Amino acid sequence: MLRISRVAAAGPQVALKVEGDLMGVWVPLLEAECLAHLKARKQVEVDFAGVGFIDRNGVAMVHDLFARGVRVVRATALVSTLLGRSSTP
Repeated sequence: MLRISRVAAAGPQVALKVEGDLMGVWVPLLEAECLAHLKARKQVEVDFAGVGFIDRNGVAMVHDLFARGVRVVRATALVSTLLGRSSTP
């Protein structure tokens, strides 16, 4: 299960909080949410503190979001490692 909550939206920025495991059918759900905000010309920041695991498809999707300017913050050490990053703020 994956829970996505909008925790802040001010002007051109939106902050989302993600909780659960980013895998399987949940990957396109997060992607669609982020892309909708990007399409509305918002700067997107995603809090991954509550994400326990990301599968291969989730990693690929997050890398695509990075390329589009989405920021991921507060990822656990495991999730940061899976994303190929030493740490996230």
